Amino acid sequence: MAAQQLLKQRKKPSKEAVLFPESITTEQQSLVLVKRLLAISMSCITYMRGLFPESSYGTRYLDDLCLKILREDKSCLGSLQIVKWIQGCFDALEKQYLHVAVLAIYTNPETVTEMYQFKFKYKKKVPQMDISSCHW
Repeated sequence: MAAQQLLKQRKKPSKEAVLFPESITTEQQSLVLVKRLLAISMSCITYMRGLFPESSYGTRYLDDLCLKILREDKSCLGSLQIVKWIQGCFDALEKQYLHVAVLAIYTNPETVTEMYQFKFKYKKKVPQMDISSCHW
């Protein structure tokens, strides 16, 4: 009975703790964090640029910060393609194949106005990610 009461009194982890844990102690936790950072980065870039309709995004909160996260929206083929591309990146990260992913934003078919590079390294089977960007 006392054990059941203790279990009921435990606080559920906040969404923030689930989204970004306080400590990373395993290879799997590191992989999950890198995947989340990639998805959040891609989502924020596409959302801030207004590339896809609001229906292509779900909402998550990190403290008072509202994050718009891309989701599979069958009514928007562009966002659906980006989500599938990100999922392919996840698979390549798990296999430690992915070294660079690039998101380029064009104003017309011949002119790149923004480019984001996501570079990955694997140290002792633990993925690490660097982000760089160029704006013209």
